[in-house]
Amino acid sequence: RMALSIELLIVAWIILLVLDYVWSGMSKFLRLLMFPGRLLHVSAHYLFSKLFGVRMYEVLYTGLTRDTIHSGIVLSSDIHRIELWKIKIIAISPMFLAVVFIVPLQKILIFILINSGPGDLALILSWLTISFLVLGMPDVNDIKFIFTAHIMKNPETIIGLLWGIVVYSLGYVIYGPSIATIGTLIYIILILLATILPKTEKEEIIAE
Repeated sequence: RMALSIELLIVAWIILLVLDYVWSGMSKFLRLLMFPGRLLHVSAHYLFSKLFGVRMYEVLYTGLTRDTIHSGIVLSSDIHRIELWKIKIIAISPMFLAVVFIVPLQKILIFILINSGPGDLALILSWLTISFLVLGMPDVNDIKFIFTAHIMKNPETIIGLLWGIVVYSLGYVIYGPSIATIGTLIYIILILLATILPKTEKEEIIAE
C-alpha cells in the first residue's frame, strides 16, 4: 500500500529528514536498506552537474586508521559563474529521475497485484518504488546546498526575510493572525521572486 500512496511516501521522506538530525544512525541504516534510491540520487546529481558544467571532485583523506574518499560538487568557485536556477535544478535533480522511474514502476506494480496478487516480484517493485521516491526527494544536504547558493548569490535576501518577522508582528497587532499570516506569506513570495528577476548590468565607462 505504501508504494502506491504518494502521501505516505512523502511522509516517509519527511521522517527521514527528521532522522538525519535526531538519529543519524537510523537514518544511515534506512538509506542502506534503500540503496537503489541512493544510487539514483547520487547519479542524478552528477548527471545534471555534468550537463550544466559544474565541476566534480574526489578527495582522498589518509589517516592512521583508514583511508576515505569523498566525492562532491564544487560549489564555492563555480557558483559565481553559474545561474542560480541551474544550481537549484542540480540540487533537486534526483526528484526528476525518481518520477521517471516511479510512474512506470507503480503501473507495473498495480498490474501485477491485480493479475497475480502479492508475491516476490510485487515486493521487489514496492521496495524499488519506495527507495526511488523517498531518497529521490531533496535531502538535508540538498536543502543546505540550495540555501547556501541562494544566500551567496543574493545575501540581501536574508535581510528581507528577517523583516518578515516585523511584517507579521504588525499584521498580527492590526489585523489579527489570519491576515498577518497571509500577508507575511505574500511578502516572502515577493522577496524570493525579486531575487530571480533579471538584473541589469551596469556599463563601465572608461575615460581616456
